[in-house]
Amino acid sequence: MGYDQDVIRVTFALPEQDFNNAGSPVFGGPHLGAFHMAMADGSIKNVIYEIDLTVHTSLGHRADGGPSDLSALSD
Repeated sequence: MGYDQDVIRVTFALPEQDFNNAGSPVFGGPHLGAFHMAMADGSIKNVIYEIDLTVHTSLGHRADGGPSDLSALSD
């Protein structure tokens, strides 16, 4: 069916640094302060964990019709 806990992520919750949260559906990574996110255009962005939740949620909504302000991704 395509569902696998290793690749499913949600944007309605803030990202967080990985510790030992196996199976958690939030975005994140092992680095302090930020994680890397692959974008639909093939680019890789550095995203801070303190990203505004509204911005993070809109980035995960593929059909909202609105532009994405990528300046809010990193410090």
